[in-house]
Formats: sequence, C-alpha cells, structure tokens
Amino acid sequence: MYRAYFGLAEKPFSITPDPRYLYLSTRHADALAHLLYGINEAAGFIQLTGEVGTAKTTMVRSLLARAPQNVEIALIINPRLSRPSSCARSARRLHVVVPRPRRAAPKTLVDALKHPPGC
Repeated sequence: MYRAYFGLAEKPFSITPDPRYLYLSTRHADALAHLLYGINEAAGFIQLTGEVGTAKTTMVRSLLARAPQNVEIALIINPRLSRPSSCARSARRLHVVVPRPRRAAPKTLVDALKHPPGC
C-alpha cells in the first residue's frame, strides 16, 4: 500500500532496522567510532547503552557490517540476563569452553573470555 502510494522502491517499515538508514549525528558517529576502535584494538568487552529509540540496534547492525572479518562478535540482546548468564552466553557464542559455565563464578567466566585456551 505505502510503496505504490508514495512511489517507494522498498517497504518503508521493517521489524529489523536497516543500517543503510542510520543517520550518523555527531553523537552516533562518535559512538560508532568508539565501538570500531574497541574492536580494532581488541579492547575487550564493549557495551552500548541508551534510551529506547536512540538507534542502538541500527548502530549495532551498522557496526556488524563494518567489523573486520577476523573478529568474533557475540551479540547478546537480552537486557534482562544476569551478569553470570550474560557471560556464560557470550562464552557459548564465542565457543569458549568453560567447565560448568552455569555454576562458574562471574570472574571465572570473564577470565575465560579474556584469555581463552589456545590464545
């Protein structure tokens, strides 16, 4: 309906934000630069926070499109996870083996993520 009426080339609304439409205000460009710097310098954990509707998801999708091919990224989008659960899920997604991750102390999980075996 919208495409024909407004003469659009594609659907104007999507469940998943499209990084092609990210408006890089000064603050957004600065945040993206910090995220890319953190990845390129292997700075460890990087967290992006902000109010609802501030383009966090779109920013992350843009970041994923720009990230180097040799970088492993674990995207955890559930904000209600506890710290240990978030670390355990990150370890799983990054294929970091942690003995009994559900029972491991947060420090053990973070140490395993910082220094996985074989690195």
